[in-house]
Parts: sequence; C-alpha cells; structure tokens
Amino acid sequence: MLKKFPAPIRFIFLTYLCGLLFFSFFRLILFLLNIGSVADIPSSFIAYSFLTGWQFDTVINGYGLALPLVVYFLFSFFQKENKLVNKIVFGFLVFYYSFCLFILSADLPWFEHQQTRLTVAAMQWTNTPGMMLRFVFEDPRNYPYLILLGILIYGFYRILKRIREKSFKPNTISYNLYKSTIIYIFFMLLTFIAIRGRVALKSPIRWGTAFMSEYNLTNQLGLNPVYTFLQSWLDKNNAANKHLTLMEDAKAISIVQQYYGLKSVSIGDSPIKRIIVPTGNPKPFNIVVVLMESMTSYNLEYFGNKENLTPELNKLFNHSLSFTRFYSDGIHTFNGIYSSLFGTPSLPNKHHLKDLNNQQEYGGLARALGKNNYQTVFFTSHDEQFDNAGGFLASNGFSKIVSQKDYENNQVLNALGIPDHILFSESVKNLNVLYNNRQPFFAAILTASNHGPYEIPQGISFKPRSKDIRKQLVEYADWSVRQFIQSCRQQPWFDSTIFLFTGDHGAVVDDKDVNLSYHHVPLIVFAPSIVNSAKCDSLGGQVDIFPTVMGMLNLPYTNNSFGVDLLKERREFITFSYDENYGSFSKYDYFINRKDNRRLYQINSEAKDSREIKNPARMDSMQNFTQAVFQTHQWMLEKRLVNK
Repeated sequence: MLKKFPAPIRFIFLTYLCGLLFFSFFRLILFLLNIGSVADIPSSFIAYSFLTGWQFDTVINGYGLALPLVVYFLFSFFQKENKLVNKIVFGFLVFYYSFCLFILSADLPWFEHQQTRLTVAAMQWTNTPGMMLRFVFEDPRNYPYLILLGILIYGFYRILKRIREKSFKPNTISYNLYKSTIIYIFFMLLTFIAIRGRVALKSPIRWGTAFMSEYNLTNQLGLNPVYTFLQSWLDKNNAANKHLTLMEDAKAISIVQQYYGLKSVSIGDSPIKRIIVPTGNPKPFNIVVVLMESMTSYNLEYFGNKENLTPELNKLFNHSLSFTRFYSDGIHTFNGIYSSLFGTPSLPNKHHLKDLNNQQEYGGLARALGKNNYQTVFFTSHDEQFDNAGGFLASNGFSKIVSQKDYENNQVLNALGIPDHILFSESVKNLNVLYNNRQPFFAAILTASNHGPYEIPQGISFKPRSKDIRKQLVEYADWSVRQFIQSCRQQPWFDSTIFLFTGDHGAVVDDKDVNLSYHHVPLIVFAPSIVNSAKCDSLGGQVDIFPTVMGMLNLPYTNNSFGVDLLKERREFITFSYDENYGSFSKYDYFINRKDNRRLYQINSEAKDSREIKNPARMDSMQNFTQAVFQTHQWMLEKRLVNK
C-alpha cells in the first residue's frame, strides 16, 4: 500500500509508526513499574489510558513531522529528489526524537517521586547546573534510565536510517504534479488533525482528556510527558500565567488566617485548614447544584426586572431560601465550576481547569460527599473537554461525567450541544438510576443555552414573549427550569433532595454597572420538605457553596476552601476576578483594581445599583484582603496544599 505514495510520504508515515512504537514502549515500562498499583483498577480504565496515550503520542509525532512534510511538499514542485533536503530532514528528525526520548527517559524517575508526568517544574535547578548534575549522576537509580536513553537514541537512529533507505528507493509509480499535490494536501490535513488530537470542533486535546477516572495511575498513564513538559513550559511563559506578586506570601497567609480566625496549622498542612465536626446526626439528603449559564440576578423580578423574563425563577426565589447578596467568582463558566464545586477563588487571568499546575488533588463537594458514600455525577450539554472540565472534574471526585457523547446526534442543537430542556430531562433519567442504587447522590448540572450561538430549539411548547433573541433565551432557560422542577416533583427522590440554583456568572443587563451585573447572581436553595423559605441578605459567594451544603447535611469534613457556611458564619468580604482585573465585594460596597487603577463603589440598600465613592482607607482594607486571598491561594497551589 505504501508503495503507491510518493517516497517522502512513505518516509514520514513510517517515521510516525516508529515514533508510536517508541512512545508506547515507554508507556508500557511505566505501567510495569507501577504494576503493584493496578490490582484494584478496572481493566476498562487501563485500556482507556493506553488508547488515550496513542492520541497524545500522535500529537507529539504530528508536531515533529509537520515541518518535514511541508518542506517535502514545497520541494515536490521541482519533481526531483533533493538529497540535501533528505539529509536536513533526517538530521532534524533525529534531533527531535532524541529530545523526545530524553524527556520520556527522565519522566520515569520523575513519576516515581512525583506521581505526575514530567513538567517544567523539573527545570527549577537549571540556575545551579552543578547541583542539577549531581542530582542526576549521584543517584545510582538514574543510571538504568541513562543507559536506556543511550541505547534507544542509537536504536532510533539506526531504524530511521533504514526507513529512509527503504522509502527513497527508486519509485516505480510516476506522479504528475496535480496528483502529487492532492496526496500531500491530504496528508498535511491528517497531520493537522494529529496535532489537534481530536476531531471534535469544540476543543482540541487537553491534558484532562486523559483524566477520566479516580485512579491517578491510569489518568497519568494516558499522557505523553513530552506533551506535559512542553505545555507546562508554554503555560509558564504565557504572560497570562505570570506569578502573582501582590504581597509577600507570609504576610498574605497571616491576613487570611486572621480573617478565618485561625492561629496556626501543622507544618505541611494548608494554612486555611479547618476540621469541621458537627453535633447531631448526619442528614444525607441528595444534592443537585444547577449552574445556569449567564444567569444574573437582574433577570429576576426581585432585583427590578419588569419584563417577567423568569417567572419560574421568580417563584422559586420567593418560596425558597434565597440569598440577595450573592456573587460569582468570575465572568467565565470555568470560574463558576472552579469556585462553586471546589470552594476555590480564581486567580486573575488564570484558567485553573486547564493549567497543568492543577494536576493535584482538590477537596470540594464531590470528594467530600464521595467519602460519605455519595454517588457523584456532572452533567454538561456539550463536549466535556471544552475548558478541560471533564478531565479536571473526573480527577477530583466526580465518578461520572455525562456530556454530548452520551446523547443522540439528533438531540444536538449547535456547538453548545443539547438544549437545556433535554439536558434536564436526561439528567432526571440518570438521577433515577442513581436513586435505585440506594445511595444518596450529588449532581452538578451545567446549562448552556443562554449563550451564543443564540438559538431556540424547535418543536417544543415554549413561546417567547420578547423580541430580543437574548431575552428569549433567558425566557427559554427559565422555562426549562420549570420543566425540570415539574419532572423532579414526580420522582420518589424529590422530597429528600436539596436543589441549589445559581448562575455560573452574570451578564451585562441594560444600564447596570458591568461589574455588578456580571457578578451578582442569585442563589436559590429549594427543598420544600427540608429548608424553610426565607430571604437572606448576608454576603456570600460561589466559594461558600461547598461548606454551606456540608453544613446543611451535618456531615464531618475538612474545609480547606476559602468558603464559609453561610447559615452559621458571616463574612466581611468576598473576592472576584474579571480576567486580569480583580476586587472584592462587601455587603454594601465593592472594590475593583483595573491594572492598578483602583475604584470603590457603593451598592444601594436593595443591591440593585452602585455609584462610585471616595474612601481611600476602605479601599486599602478591601485591597489587602483581596490580594492576600489570591496570594495565599497561589502559594497553596505551588506547594500542592489545596487538599491538605
């Protein structure tokens, strides 16, 4: 079959297969070195890790082979073999794959110590090369890997040389320029797909693609360390990921500990660790957290909306435990996931779900409830790899991720996957299955329809009143919640379930201040048989959902989050980020820093509007708190203490 293609294509393709062989060899070695850890891991997860590993290996092969393929394509217009080009490409590939083999060899001892694949963190000793070399050569356990590296580089060189000789033998098939161009374009397209790692349009391959279980070994096994090393290097050198230097770490930790009433913690523990041991019996109710796309408080009647866009949420807000001064962590969905489910604030201009530094164990609702025999599931309408959400959640307590892959193709509406009413309907079906397992469940449901591309599903009873398509989507989102509540009322688990509705973030609404409307979201705790209806005007934010839920369930847990139990504690400030900007809310005012341009705004008594005020001392106080929280969280991430 290969003889039917031009010689350079044969050479590139066989090199790809050779690369796969070497990469798979290292994955097999890593698996065998950790064979003692696989006894309790289902074989399906092991098989998935090797299959995913092939995807990541293909990505690394694609990056290395893309340039040679383009070079050969350009020289194909001369319709003559160029031996100098062959030598240059050969030298480049030997260098590239030798680099890959070096990373793969270094990854084996690194994984033994760190239980993660190699990242740029391994380069932290490069400023003291003498010490770094001593680390390598004074440890006899490294010698087998150094010897293996030498053997494999030499072996790869010999194999690649043989491939070149075989590929560039005189070709018996003659190609005209038109046919040759078609073949090259086809293979360049395949290479682009290989580099992207996935054919799904929503997201290319992410490190979270490999994270599909609670077992660290199989999650890590699916990765390619060349990918993790290069991706972490890019992350580190991305201006958006620069190290925060808002204040000294020690000062920040001191301020945060004082705020949470902590005096000291054990060495090696998180500086905000609080062990919660409640009195009385546990109340193992089911928990359903609904993160509604772009659902700002200002869509609700209580906060001044006169258009009746959300009749169902209006009713729920008035007949539930509802929080009137509740704020989102950020302005993106990944901010809402990160803070609402894990009690952690988003650092300015950071995408924590994607960041390779976040390959560590988090606490949060799913893990805490899982330890209390809860079943845990996350529902999303679209590709779970978008924002790297699926991998991050699966490695941090969620035992099941239901996403676009689990729905029928004819249910998919657009890039956002299935519409909200189908998402809710399918969620109820899945929750019925969990209920039949006779264990309490925790479900997080992420809606998406109130987001572009703005499209109302056809063939349903919903009829919008508004003319503006964006307002129509708000109406549709509310209508879908109504269908969801009506369906849940008919289920045997309804009376033993606590529902929490909030926005993943807010949205710009009319003339409301952009910062206020983008962060002011409702929090509705709906459980007619469990929770009394009331309006609560105490300050709260998404980081408080975790400890508040644990308090309602009266379960023991370790609170290593930045949240508090809103039903038992009060907070003075709550932080937020707005891309590179950051600030904090209090009950009646908020501070924001826009690239060192500080402002302070007063929020009116009904939490509906704001106006700028001058109070430098107040602004300093809020800035110190905000910067201390972010600096402390960054320190915890770097020290890998977010679940200690």
